[in-house]
This record gives sequence, C-alpha cells and structure tokens, in this order.
Amino acid sequence: MKKPHLFWILIDSARNYQTDGDMRGLPKAVLDFGKEGLYFKNVITSAPSTIQSISSMMTSSPSYLLSRSYNNYRGKLDCFDYFPEMLRENGYATIGAIYFKHGREVMSNMFGHLKKEFYPKGLTHRKEVWTNQDVYALFTEILKKHDWSTPTMTYLHFNVRVDDNVSDTFNNVLQDLRDNGFYDNSVILVNSDHGYPDPSKNYRFEDSLKDGWGHDKLMTNDNILTPLVIKAPSIEPAEIDTAVATIDIVPTLCSLLKVEGSKKFHGVDISNIATINQDRLLRTDNRYVGQSPAYFAYTKGAQKVIVYRESGKEDLREFYNLVDDLYEEKGFSLNDDFQSFHDECLENEKALLDFHEDLLASNWSKELHEISSKDPQNIVMVLPSTELFRGIARSALARVFPASEIFFHDEVEKENQEFDLKVFILESEIPWQRKSLKSKGMKVNARQTIYLDNNGERIPNPVGFNLYWRFFSKRGGIIKNDPIFLWDLASRVFKKRLLKPIK
Repeated sequence: MKKPHLFWILIDSARNYQTDGDMRGLPKAVLDFGKEGLYFKNVITSAPSTIQSISSMMTSSPSYLLSRSYNNYRGKLDCFDYFPEMLRENGYATIGAIYFKHGREVMSNMFGHLKKEFYPKGLTHRKEVWTNQDVYALFTEILKKHDWSTPTMTYLHFNVRVDDNVSDTFNNVLQDLRDNGFYDNSVILVNSDHGYPDPSKNYRFEDSLKDGWGHDKLMTNDNILTPLVIKAPSIEPAEIDTAVATIDIVPTLCSLLKVEGSKKFHGVDISNIATINQDRLLRTDNRYVGQSPAYFAYTKGAQKVIVYRESGKEDLREFYNLVDDLYEEKGFSLNDDFQSFHDECLENEKALLDFHEDLLASNWSKELHEISSKDPQNIVMVLPSTELFRGIARSALARVFPASEIFFHDEVEKENQEFDLKVFILESEIPWQRKSLKSKGMKVNARQTIYLDNNGERIPNPVGFNLYWRFFSKRGGIIKNDPIFLWDLASRVFKKRLLKPIK
C-alpha cells in the first residue's frame, strides 16, 4: 500500500479563536477547514516561542528539555527522536519551508535543506523574513519540481502577523492540493506554534523587548492555546473541546502514517478521540532552565498555575479555576483546592530537572574520562547562569568527579588560590560571547582549563577557532545550497550582529 503524503501547514502566532482587534486571530480558512477533519479547539503549546514550540512538536517532548539556553539550541540531540528524521528512515522525503532566517539556520538539520531548484526566482535564504507570498511561491515550485512518486512530508511555515490575507493563502494551498490530486488521499494538518496576547491586554511588544521579552511573556490562554486541524482519509470530522497538547501531534501522525512511534515521545495519539485523557498534566515554558526570568504554566483539566521565576527571588505562583475564571482574571494563592494539583506539578518539575542533570552527567562523563581518572582535588566552575542551572551543573559535575571539591568562580574568596581544574561552561553558540565568560574566570588560577557547553559537549583547543568552526558548520548545508550566504554570515560575525527577534 502506498504511503500517504503529509502536508503540514503552520500559521505562526495564530490564536485559537477569531478576533477583530488585530491580525492574529484564528484565520477564517482554518475555521472552515475544521469542518473537514479533527478540529481540536483547545491545544496547549509547549512554548509561546516559535523555535521552542516547533522543536517540541517535532520531538513530542516538553520544550523545557530540549536545551538549557535559547542561544545554544543545538537543533538535534541524540536523546530525542525527530519526526522528520524518522520519516526519512521510513522512505519519506522531507521538505521544510520556514519563513524566518534564524529558524531556517537552526532547524534545517531537522527538516533537511531546501533544494536550490525549489527557490522561485529572486528568493534566497539571505532574505531575513520571507513573506507568505514567498513561501507560497516556494510551494508552487515544489509542486512542479518535486518527485511525488516518493511519499513526502511538506512543511510550510506561514506568518499570520504581517498578512491579513493569510486565509486566502491557506485556501490557495488547499486548492493546489485538490488540483494536483493530493487532497483526498493525503494527511493534511494545519496548526499554530502558539497564540498571541489578546488585544484587550494592550500588550506592547516594543516595550517588552526592552525588558528582554518578546510576545512570549504572557502565559495566559490567549498566548498558549493554538488551533489544530488534522484531515486524513481514515478519520471522520469532529470537534474536540478536551485539552490536548502540541506534543501530541507527532504521535498522532505516526499512527495515521503507519510509522512506528518512539518510546522517547511524551505525547499521545489523539486520533481516537474516545481515548483522550481529560486529566493530563500539561506544561508550557517561555524560557529554558538556564535563563532568567522564566515563566511556566501547568494545566490539568480546569486547574491551572502560572509560575513566575526569577533568580534571587522566591517563585510567585498564581492558581486559576478555568471554569469560574475563563479569562484568568482572578489568581489564587495556594490553598486546599489546589494542593494535590500543586504536588503533581512539583513532582513533574523534579523529573524535568533530573533529566538535565542526567544528560550533562552522562555526556560530561564521556568527554572527561581522561581527566576524571586523575582525580583532581578541587575544581572551579565559571558559570554566571541562573541559580537553578548552576545547581544542576554542579551536581552533574560532582557525579563525574565524586572525590573533588567543586566551587563556582564567584565563591572563591582567597586571592591566588590555585585549582587543579578550571571549567568554563558555555551557554551560547555565539562565538564572540565567549569573551564575556572568559573575563569572569580571569582571576582564578588553575593547572588545567577546559571548556564545556551546556549541552554536554567539550570544546577542544583551540577553543576560539572551534567555536567559530561549529557556528559556520551548523549552517554548512545552507552555505552549500547558497554559497553567497557565506559572505552574509561572515559579515554578521565580523560585525557581531545577531538576527533580530520576530515581532
């Protein structure tokens, strides 16, 4: 039996309901398409941040596990299974068209690099933000030039925020699928990565940027609920109000495509709506464990808690009853009504934090086997990170060096105290940010110095050269596809310029 094609259309930042106050409400075309498939009306994202959310979907794992910091998101780690890669192992081709430059650079090794022949005339990766018309033009080229005898996953990433005609674009995609004979026999999915603060909140993006936030600051449902419609030949249309999660999408697709799922998945198959659990604990994060401030939310049925966490301060928790307070206007302190829910949240968070410690301890043990055999008596770690991640990193390193006394650089009080080992922990892939980290360890002397990163890898000497090599190599597929991009990238590095966040 021929395997079905998969067309995954993601409309960035679309809320799960329609609004008139701005362009970020649910597109009417998605609402109409909902009548033709499983229309999930309450889908909780793992992160109100695009890269965090998409990587979470593609691994069916909480976003909180996928990195320790945003600037050192690696794209792929061995401890997760990646849906596009799983499809390729099952005979599928994968095509990913992502509208913003940073996403293409850090996620192309997941989706695969777009063939140059698919680019319409005048479009290159060097353009920082592709319009919806650019992505649609790519799709029409893919329809014409791809070998459709091979089962294929086509991922199209549109943007609701800059185009009030996104419904027309989505309808054009659907019509093209009909015209080319794909509509009835393929799996077609449309969703969003997250919502967006409702106009009634008067959220000012530019003001938030000054405080280090983007659109991801709010953890209320307008920002963390997304639309989701899945159409497949084997399923009858239905509307589902029960809360599910974006981490459930890939296990569901595996079921529909007859691809064996992974034991590493955290989500569940929701194609059989009769078996959906109404009392699952679902988590959303807007930052990783090495970033501060960081907010996260847990939802279970009608109960929800938003946790506001900032280094040096006590966590603030606000509890909500979503039946009585749909718009989350009245938060409660912890009381008897929420105690068992709160206990379950704490247990889940401990499991997530244990994952980070286990990951680092395992990877660092392999990387540092030769050094650990020499039993250094004392070690100093240079890690100006969050208190939470510093604790995780210290515990992980203590498992590698159980007989060593471990200090942080800012705990060293004696002048000229010499250590056996100084360990710099990098939290960013940006090569020139090493200078700031290095300066914090200058006053601490050690017989040996090594560099590790917060994904568990060791950076060999010469460290500076290897950091730049990793930075360029990560984008090597794009350079191969578009050689002129090398000069674009070199210019960014020379000017020490980061790509701007998407509004």
